[in-house]
Amino acid sequence: MKFCILSIIPLLLFGTTLAHGAVIMVSPGQSVQAAVDGASSGDEIIIQGGVFNENVTVNSKSLHLRSFSTTAEIHSLNFLNTPGKSTIKNLQLSELNATNSNLLVKRATIGKNVNIYGGKFQILQSIITEKLTCKASVSHILYNDIRYAEIEGNSTITGNHFDGRGLLGIGIDLNGTHTNASIQNNLIHDYEVSYQGQFSNACIGIRINEDVRSEIINNIIYECRDMHHGGWETEAGMGIYVKSNAGTTILGNIIWDCYIRSGTDLSSDGSRLIWAPSSSVILENNSLWYTNEQSPELVGGGVISRNTVGYAKFNDFQHGDFTLASDSPCIDAGPPDPQYNDRDGSRNDIGMFGGHNFIPDGRTTNKPIVLGLDIAPIAVPTGGTVTIESTGATVK
Repeated sequence: MKFCILSIIPLLLFGTTLAHGAVIMVSPGQSVQAAVDGASSGDEIIIQGGVFNENVTVNSKSLHLRSFSTTAEIHSLNFLNTPGKSTIKNLQLSELNATNSNLLVKRATIGKNVNIYGGKFQILQSIITEKLTCKASVSHILYNDIRYAEIEGNSTITGNHFDGRGLLGIGIDLNGTHTNASIQNNLIHDYEVSYQGQFSNACIGIRINEDVRSEIINNIIYECRDMHHGGWETEAGMGIYVKSNAGTTILGNIIWDCYIRSGTDLSSDGSRLIWAPSSSVILENNSLWYTNEQSPELVGGGVISRNTVGYAKFNDFQHGDFTLASDSPCIDAGPPDPQYNDRDGSRNDIGMFGGHNFIPDGRTTNKPIVLGLDIAPIAVPTGGTVTIESTGATVK
């Protein structure tokens, strides 16, 4: 029976005007901090193009800061104890910090780090050149370019590009006993070095730690490795490393070339595409392979991989096209449960374009970005009906 997958409750309204207070203009030569200090909660501050070499702090009030384009540069923005939703749009920052705040960031460029502690955080279609540290109670991290991230709390991580650029580190590092994360449709790669010395807990695509609960579905992870012959590495060289968990599901991912070339203690955790314990981990319907014949086994740690396929066959991997070739073994080979079906209702395709949560133009669209689906059943037969209730948007 043909099923239709429903995925339309826009919980975040991308592009909707949020400000209901006064509008304050800041021109080059004026002070952004002065405008912030003089504003009231709900006001919108529009920053014209130019460089503002200021460390701006928003304290105990909710404001909306934006530019007409991405030509407005501020050294740093800091949000402290802002209970209502504050927004940042079309700004260039060196650094962004928020503590106990409710913050939405759209189409921003952050040249260094983003540090979020407490509160709620949403970021989409933005660039974080270095590290995202997010310890918000709830976060939505959607369709961004990020070098690497450390995440705690309840988090949805969808459609991002994590490029390590030769970083001796971890792409997505999940920690915290109260963390529940959904990692879907991301591209994660190049946590790769050629290092002769000793190191541990590095060259990893995704690490699960401290009894985290997580779903890792329809991602592409590759080249998390140390290419040097020498050295001594432990807990390193892995696409996905489940160090400790309270329940992990790994479905529909494509992973290759994650290993330590030599020198690792293979009796310890490491040098596998996936390393996970046999308990509390489901590992099914993934595409796993190595291009190096001398590389180690695919999976370690005791977990059993079921329904695995090999080389994915992309249309043009060399030029960044990760869509599946027409004869790819990954087509209709992902998890068979209808809740994972593709957008056309067919069975899940393994890889970053599989499933129905991913928006193909998510990096560029001005339409509402869907954060989640709260409906039962998630799939209904073609021709069936279901009632959809919007949480404040007009569904078009």
